[in-house]
Amino acid sequence: MESIRIKIANEEFPLRTEEKLKTEQAAREVNRLIQDYRQHMPDLNLQKIAFLVALHLAEKNLVYTELFTENESTLKEFNSLLDNSLSYLNKGN
Repeated sequence: MESIRIKIANEEFPLRTEEKLKTEQAAREVNRLIQDYRQHMPDLNLQKIAFLVALHLAEKNLVYTELFTENESTLKEFNSLLDNSLSYLNKGN
């Protein structure tokens, strides 16, 4: 674990992380989203913007989780077909 400091919405946060580069990249993404929401919705306070950013990231995570699950299922089917094909070929030898 490594101690780092990240800055989000002009506020510093001390964190401990096992993957410094990913944590820093995630912080940059959160800052980018906050700036985007502030630009498009300047009347909202930071708390509401943070809520919208969290919702946006949660939705994105659900999409990627669903894609991963679909790909995992497809991969299992493909592996099963390969196993069956190998079994069939081995029976012929």
